[in-house]
Amino acid sequence: MSESEHLAEALVELLLEEENGWFLPVFCALDGLTAEQAARSPGEKFNSPWAIVRHMAYWMEAVMLRHQGITPTVQLGEDWLPIADPTSGEAWEHDKERLKTVTLEMAELVRSWDVVTLNEPYTKSGHSRRQVIQGVIGHNCYHTN
Repeated sequence: MSESEHLAEALVELLLEEENGWFLPVFCALDGLTAEQAARSPGEKFNSPWAIVRHMAYWMEAVMLRHQGITPTVQLGEDWLPIADPTSGEAWEHDKERLKTVTLEMAELVRSWDVVTLNEPYTKSGHSRRQVIQGVIGHNCYHTN
């Protein structure tokens, strides 16, 4: 398995698989939550599960947009926007599906990269695409637990 395939597999497995051995996959953690429950914050200075789902999708989309040379905030707006209707089951299901879709899209993008692309600078900071994807994986795992 190539390094790109390994990274793509990690993106998907750590978020979408039922059992991955290390972290509770996000969709297992969200199973059974209603929109109202998901929109509720567990306490002051904490984000709700729904806000975290939107945040994880936002940053994976941002990474993919930057890969295309697009400034993320131009297309996506700001992160951590308020949930318009915290009682909408339809909106909750939409945002969970968006996270699944974005995860699979990012995995396909990463899978297509060769070693040269993995080592290319991602931004002016000099971080490689490999480092950025490793950061995304860590970010998602952090927010899942």
